[in-house]
Amino acid sequence: MTKKMVLVSIIALVLVAAAVAVKIFFFPSLSDKFFAMNQATLRQAPANVAMVRPTHFPDSAQKPSPDNQVTYATVRGARWLVGRNVSFPMLLAVAYSYNPGRIKLPAAAPAGGFDFLVTMPREPEAHLQTAIGRQLGYFVRREIRETDVLALKVKNPNPPGLKVSTATKENVAPKNGRLYFTHMHLDVVTEGMQAMLKSPMVDKTGLTDFYDFSLAWDKQTQQQIQSGKLDQETGEKILNDWGLGLEPDTAAIEMLVVSTGAPAVAAPADRSQALLGPLNPGAERGSEGWYHGTTGLASLSIESTEPAAGVNDFTVGNTAAGRENHADWRSETFPLGPAAKGGRPMTFSFAYKLPDPVKDNDNLRVQFRFYDKATNFLDQKEFWVGSQSHDSAMTGYKTITTSGILSPPGAQNADITLSANLYEGDNWSSGTGRFDNIFVTIARPFTWMKLVVGGVALVGVAGLTVLAMSLRGRSVGRNRVGTPVPS
Repeated sequence: MTKKMVLVSIIALVLVAAAVAVKIFFFPSLSDKFFAMNQATLRQAPANVAMVRPTHFPDSAQKPSPDNQVTYATVRGARWLVGRNVSFPMLLAVAYSYNPGRIKLPAAAPAGGFDFLVTMPREPEAHLQTAIGRQLGYFVRREIRETDVLALKVKNPNPPGLKVSTATKENVAPKNGRLYFTHMHLDVVTEGMQAMLKSPMVDKTGLTDFYDFSLAWDKQTQQQIQSGKLDQETGEKILNDWGLGLEPDTAAIEMLVVSTGAPAVAAPADRSQALLGPLNPGAERGSEGWYHGTTGLASLSIESTEPAAGVNDFTVGNTAAGRENHADWRSETFPLGPAAKGGRPMTFSFAYKLPDPVKDNDNLRVQFRFYDKATNFLDQKEFWVGSQSHDSAMTGYKTITTSGILSPPGAQNADITLSANLYEGDNWSSGTGRFDNIFVTIARPFTWMKLVVGGVALVGVAGLTVLAMSLRGRSVGRNRVGTPVPS
């Protein structure tokens, strides 16, 4: 066998192996027995599988199938999971550890059920997310958006069914036809209700103690709660016994927004610059990769009405002064790579717009902060936009760019913050500030490196050409027909 034939055979084997691996990983042909929904059977499933499929166990008049069944099992230290006939919202809720009531589905979202199986050695939810994206074509982003909600409010200040708890341990237990909740915060109520009513909820009761309460555990209520399909009338009847009720309202809350097609990622327009961070620098993936918090009258959101580029931007809003009304975005820390420990200069840039009139001494604070390997704070660069940058009632975005930034000794990580009234002495009550295209970049390798690489490539091509000509010459020599030598 010639070297060429050996090479072709190896490539073919690699391609076949890759195709088999992809089939096993993404489109396994699995027996339905592994979806028996018990831990013993789950532990017998093949390892290294991450798959989603339309359910093989649909409901029918002859053979009803319980939906939204999910089972977990620990196998050799890994957490495996299996789902059978789960709804699309429940599939996303499991994959993203998110309350179904705060998942915003597209109009054409699948109505049928799904089966899934994940038997990977680590991070099962991440593998399930990948399978949903690759097999079903759906992707998600986290967005803080002003949306219609059901607000939980106090209707009766002294209800007989809701008592401040004197117990010390949480517990839920049925007894004598009732289900008793002991030593619980009311977030248990809002989380459970919004999951079953499939509607976002917020707690506006102002009640912060631990409470004891119970509900009638009749067959109808039990079936509704266990199936996750509580109707609003039954839900309001339960709440009424606790002196609580639901009212339509609006609030800026984080939602899991589902769409088809992977979201774009903002990138520097200057191709000579490579992005170090932060992740999701233009809010194209909603609030993914960013922490956030508000108090008082301050607000945050991801907006799509007038970004500097792409489809989204970050907003910080406030109309009242004082630290009790503060808001902040903070990116997840990102590694500085070759710029760590002052190794290479960086460029920090961000676009901003202040569409409302800015009051004297009102400013929003932007920080580029540095941390060591253990994320201990070391130093920061600070920027103010507003009165200090002489901006007010802006009709377009401006960009601040600062080059030549060196990280301090020991710095290996960094983050970015955008804030209003977060620190003592900060003032902002001038409406909304918008931010987009937040980039920390570093210059790409120098042009001479490209020339060197190009030169090596040319040398390689030339060498291959010479080798080909040499092999061709040898082949011609071996196959030449002999001619008589003239005498």
